[in-house]
Amino acid sequence: MRFAFLFSGAFGFFLVGGVGLASGRDFEPLLRDAAIACLLCAFVGRWFWSTLERAFALTLAERRAQAEASEASAAAPAAPPPASPPRPASAGAPVPAAAPASRR
Repeated sequence: MRFAFLFSGAFGFFLVGGVGLASGRDFEPLLRDAAIACLLCAFVGRWFWSTLERAFALTLAERRAQAEASEASAAAPAAPPPASPPRPASAGAPVPAAAPASRR
């Protein structure tokens, strides 16, 4: 967590400082803006890193649960498939055509 906080803060400082120097800004407001960018980028970086860590932990937990479920199903004896219900006697017989409707 500390690495992400420091790295993202330094990234924000150097990004804003470099852009400010390239655009020819005065040095004092440039340092102020770079310091503000450092702080903001550090907080955003910390939030992003914690979100990534949480997603990684959830993914690992889900994969472990799937692996345990597949091991449990592989260890259990295979049950025979359930018998299909008997078909009615008329299931294979052709359906009679409907009688035409009478005209009035």
